[in-house]
Amino acid sequence: MAFSEYYLNLILLQNYQAMNYTGFRKILKKYDKVMESKRGKQCFAKHVRGTYFERSKDVEVLIEQTEKFVTNTLEKGDRNKAMQKLRVPPLSGLELKKHSTTFTSGFMTGLAIAILVVVILASAIQSKLTHADDEIKSDTVPALVAFRCTFLLFFFTVLISWNTYGWRNAGVNHILIFEIDPRNHLNYLQLLTVGMMFLFFWGCTLILYIFSPIVAPNMKPETWPSSLH
Repeated sequence: MAFSEYYLNLILLQNYQAMNYTGFRKILKKYDKVMESKRGKQCFAKHVRGTYFERSKDVEVLIEQTEKFVTNTLEKGDRNKAMQKLRVPPLSGLELKKHSTTFTSGFMTGLAIAILVVVILASAIQSKLTHADDEIKSDTVPALVAFRCTFLLFFFTVLISWNTYGWRNAGVNHILIFEIDPRNHLNYLQLLTVGMMFLFFWGCTLILYIFSPIVAPNMKPETWPSSLH
């Protein structure tokens, strides 16, 4: 575990070195284009090209030494096994999508939409039952008030998944910005799955609350919203 984290930090440092060099080059090139001059190119040649941070191979040497040590000492010469332990996921925020994750998120989204439709129909049916039989009382408005706190949890989870998707498409590396563990984090599809899963159970509990006098007449209606906490 310690070598994996050490190797990851070396890769991050190597990327930082490369990104700084590329950043200087692009900024000064843009300056020359906008200002119609050659001072940016001259500044790059004088102060950036050939400097220590650009030509240094110290980080690359440390990466090679770490790979060799883990391969020869910890994994008995098995390089494939060693590199699997030292594996560094994509640091650009563009995670590879698995078919199972895509299927699960789509399936839970479908269930969540279906349960919302059922909640609307259940509210309409309950309203008619209330008018038909005065003994059946289960007001929708108190139910929504009791459930709104837990609904916010679903709502913000879905918003986070949408934000993550937007950052991913815009090229914003939120993994590095927010210092998220590159090896162990949820992507936007997994966040969406969690939010939709919670919405499904939220909708089921809300339906049980609406029809609590029929489903469980001996149980207090307040039991259903409290089960989500």
